[in-house]
Amino acid sequence: MHSIKLSRRHFLSGMTGVGAILPVTSIAAGSSQAASPKRPLVVTSKTNPLVREEITTTAYDLMLNGGSAMDAAEKGTNISESDPRDTTVGYGGDPNEDGFLQLDASV
Repeated sequence: MHSIKLSRRHFLSGMTGVGAILPVTSIAAGSSQAASPKRPLVVTSKTNPLVREEITTTAYDLMLNGGSAMDAAEKGTNISESDPRDTTVGYGGDPNEDGFLQLDASV
């Protein structure tokens, strides 16, 4: 069985193109409990603008319709890795040191 070596630098550089999707929460004044968000917020990293719009729209709509932030993050990551126009990760990304395209996003 082949063991995959993954350096921290390689992992973090691969994550730069993947969108980070976070729900917005606010802390109520004088209380340590978080208030319910009024609407979701989607944040993405530096990725192809054509792909970024699809990621944010899909993730936003999913959360707006009751989906979880985790589901939205997974769906956004799937879009980014599946679209060859995004040259930072996935099918449009560079091969690994062994010359293979490696799909290894982590949520």
